[in-house]
Amino acid sequence: MRDTESNHVGSNSLSGPDNDSKLNYGEDDEDMVSNSKGTPDPGYESETSAVNHKRVKQLRYRTRVFAAECLIRLPDAMGKNTAHFDLSLARRQNNEQCNVDWLVLHLQELISLAYQISTIQFENMRPIGVRLLSTIVDKFEAVSDPELPGHLLMEQYQAQLVSAVRTALDISSGPILLEAGLQLATKIMTSGILGGDQVAVKRIFLLISRPLDEFKDIYYPSFAEWVSCKVCLPKDY
Repeated sequence: MRDTESNHVGSNSLSGPDNDSKLNYGEDDEDMVSNSKGTPDPGYESETSAVNHKRVKQLRYRTRVFAAECLIRLPDAMGKNTAHFDLSLARRQNNEQCNVDWLVLHLQELISLAYQISTIQFENMRPIGVRLLSTIVDKFEAVSDPELPGHLLMEQYQAQLVSAVRTALDISSGPILLEAGLQLATKIMTSGILGGDQVAVKRIFLLISRPLDEFKDIYYPSFAEWVSCKVCLPKDY
């Protein structure tokens, strides 16, 4: 399976270089805007410079959520131009005319980002990454791989997809993440991405059934009733 290792996250850039979550939830403070009055303190300037440098390296939580939400809308924003979702057509058109950044040419990068978000340390962000993976499956599930005739382009990303499902369907996950994980698992099983691999199909099925079998009494008092219903439906089915 190609480029699997490169897509797995060794050092998660979205979770920051040192996994320090203090800046992630920080509110904008007044010191972020320089004061034009008075004489600047050299010591203060040095300290501010160090803090700002760290903020550049480590994005705030709200910024990450906004960026992730923008990524979810990216495939739909490409419109109906089929070259964005057909690798052979995109390459052919780039050979015939000036180069265009077709979305399919950046599929590996997009899946890598979606996988990082789906496994980030902040659980509230994980459903965004899982939903992005579901959107990618919807858009590219039928795209053929020009380098491997008879195979689908998405087949090479099975490892990332299954890993994201495994993380989302953990028994400790919240209902929103569980529901997103169940949707992704369903899309994987019905899309043909598994290529008839019975072992992979069984693995996905076990990931779906294992947490559902462990749920004795699904109840989420902090969420609306429909959330629990959506999680319960696969179990009842």
